[in-house]
Amino acid sequence: MEKTVSRREIVNRRQKFNSRNKLDIIHTIFHLRIISCKNKKEGEIF
Repeated sequence: MEKTVSRREIVNRRQKFNSRNKLDIIHTIFHLRIISCKNKKEGEIF
């Protein structure tokens, strides 16, 4: 096992993880908005 993982590698992994989380959060919020719109039947997006 190599202990020397380059700093760039760690940063890259972290950035990938963060961007994936942001996409998931955005997707979830978008989904919730659509559901709330269907429930209201007014088409309001807040």
